[in-house]
Amino acid sequence: EYGGLGLGYSYHCIAMEEISRASGAVGLSYGAHSNLCINQL
Repeated sequence: EYGGLGLGYSYHCIAMEEISRASGAVGLSYGAHSNLCINQL
């Protein structure tokens, strides 16, 4: 129910690359928060 999509880190990198195309700062913020913060919850 709360397991998410079950995707791996390769999909995370693809999403971060696509976000970074529009704005590098937003891509960096997304990467930092999703890797450093969310995984610890």
